[in-house]
Parts: sequence; C-alpha cells; structure tokens
Amino acid sequence: FDDAGWTIADKTTTASITKPGSLPVLFADDYGFHTGNTWYRGHFTADAHQAAPTGIYLKARSGGPAGAFSVWLNGHFLGSLTGNEERSFGFPAQYLAEGDNVVSVLTVDMGHEEDYNSTGENRTARGLIEARPIDAPANAVTWRIQGATAPDALRGPYNFGGLY
Repeated sequence: FDDAGWTIADKTTTASITKPGSLPVLFADDYGFHTGNTWYRGHFTADAHQAAPTGIYLKARSGGPAGAFSVWLNGHFLGSLTGNEERSFGFPAQYLAEGDNVVSVLTVDMGHEEDYNSTGENRTARGLIEARPIDAPANAVTWRIQGATAPDALRGPYNFGGLY
C-alpha cells in the first residue's frame, strides 16, 4: 500500500491543551482531521544494521466511551481497544520483514467537548496521544497520517469519513 501521498506527521508543537506523550505530535486536529476515522502508518526498518522495535506502546483519545483504535503490523491484526485507552502491542517475530515494516493504527474520533465556559476543553486532543517504540529509540518510527479533510457534501460535517 502506497502512503506516500499521506501527510507526514512531524509536528513538535500543538495548539491543544493536551500535552503530547511523545514526539512527533500525532493529534489528528493538528493535521486538519477534526472528525471521523484517522489512519496512522508508522514505518520502521529491520535489518542486520538496525534492530527493529519489539512492539509499540499506544495511547489514544477518542472523546467518548464508544471510541476505539485498532492496530496492525504489516497487515497482520494485533488487536483493538475501546474508549480512551492505552496498551503495548508486541510485534511477533513472524510478522516482521527484512527492510521496511509498517505499523498501522485506525482511530475513531467521537467529537470534541462542548465548552460553554470557554475553559479550552474543546481543544482536547483526539487520535494518538502517545506512540513509543519498545526497545528502540523514539525516532525509529516515522509517521504518516490520513483522515477526513472536508465535510461530506451529501451527508454533512458529521459524516464519519476518513476510511481511505
């Protein structure tokens, strides 16, 4: 799957009131994806010169208990969680490939808080709050992001798009 046209996730700052758990910032809103599903693809290399991560720790925020995220490694399903959860996902050796490897994460954004008192809660992050490779440096994984970029002309702005 060619994700070369996806947005490179490389931001180091955010307008969100949520503090990033890792860099780069992976908050969906910072890349223009404000509702619906958001895909993340993290690339890393495994070869004789560079050890691959043994897994990845992920923390996501979806905005409600019905939100969820799912994780794959090179197309192999690793698991899912519902709500605003965090978990480590191990990378089984049989799923790792020599050279480029891809961890894919699908998050579901349930919307933002209503902020009647202007406390900034409407700027709480959605998407991945933290993504840390296990047994590898933080920069071992480079991220790309894709989501719904504009309201659906037929169904309006609340259509949960973003499934690429």
